[in-house]
This record gives sequence, C-alpha cells and structure tokens, in this order.
Amino acid sequence: RTPLDEVPLTHTYTSEQGLLYVYDTLDEDWKASDVYEALLRDEANAEKDNKAAGSNCPDPSEGEKSVAGVDEASGGMSLEEQEEALRELFAEAAKSGPGSA
Repeated sequence: RTPLDEVPLTHTYTSEQGLLYVYDTLDEDWKASDVYEALLRDEANAEKDNKAAGSNCPDPSEGEKSVAGVDEASGGMSLEEQEEALRELFAEAAKSGPGSA
C-alpha cells in the first residue's frame, strides 16, 4: 500500500463531516484514513515479523503474499464496518446528487 502522505489527492475524499477517506488500490475500495493507517501499520509489523523469522521461510516473497492475501480479503475491517462505511458514502453522494452543484 502507498503511505498516506504519498497517496495522490485524487485518491482522497473528505466527507461533509470532515472525515478523510482514502482509496485503497489493493482492495479497490474507500477506507477511512484511520483504517488505512492501521492497515499500513499492520503490514509494516507483519513485514518486520517475516524478516525476523526469515530463516523459517525459505522464500520471503511467499510469506509476504500470504499476509497481503489475508489483508486484501478482509480489508482490515469487519463486514459490518465495511457496510457502514459504504452506506455513509452512498448517503453523502445522494445528498450532493448529480445536479446539486
């Protein structure tokens, strides 16, 4: 994942409530910035753990793929959190609507 300070502005959205959302190119969905940062921290920690246990894993890239696969599948959020975030985005989009500018 791209570090938050390197994410292009076109991949960010600020809601009317002032919440920052970031488009996660790995999961291909929008995440709240704090969720995105937590995923970055988790991946960094997993990478450190993989390097520390490097002698146990014959091919480090295989370990990284499995960790990324777990994060990619769950998005780091529970199903309820994902659905709630999606509902919020849809509600905000419906408020602003296509002709309200």
